[in-house]
Amino acid sequence: MSLDKKLTEMRSGDLIRSTDWNALASETVRLDDVKLNRGLIGIQMLQAPSWENKTSSGDWQPVIEHTVNLQPGTELLLVGQGHGISDRSGVALDVVIMVNGTVLGQEDTNGLAWGMGVHEPVGKITTSISTQIVVIAEWPAEMSGENEVVLAMRCRKVESVQDGSVQFSAPTLWLIRLGAG
Repeated sequence: MSLDKKLTEMRSGDLIRSTDWNALASETVRLDDVKLNRGLIGIQMLQAPSWENKTSSGDWQPVIEHTVNLQPGTELLLVGQGHGISDRSGVALDVVIMVNGTVLGQEDTNGLAWGMGVHEPVGKITTSISTQIVVIAEWPAEMSGENEVVLAMRCRKVESVQDGSVQFSAPTLWLIRLGAG
């Protein structure tokens, strides 16, 4: 759709005819569909359905799940963040971002994830530990269609600790589309 050149020459206070306004709105919607993939517009922020997410499990627990429909060649920067709490020393909160079941950003970490470090228990003292957590991953979409993006958490314990749990509060997941596509 081509727009009337006179629309680019208007000054502050000039009236816009409804037909011109409708043409501008239609072109904006068209560009949204073509350039920005209506399912993911530039930056999208997702919040978890629950403010506090608590677990004592060593298995990955989904905190935020979202399906995106992307074309091959689209790249996303994924940023998860929230506030982590461990109810005792020797217990840590791990946080990861997964796409279609694959954990991102752990290629050379021997299975360690983003999150809180483990504070070794000292004697019989158990200390609650809290910290801000941020996890970052880049993901180039290789398949077209629907892709499941998940921010997940787990509880990791040192061998000498049997009890304990972690909490991930106020988690958010940012999906940031990189480049023009």
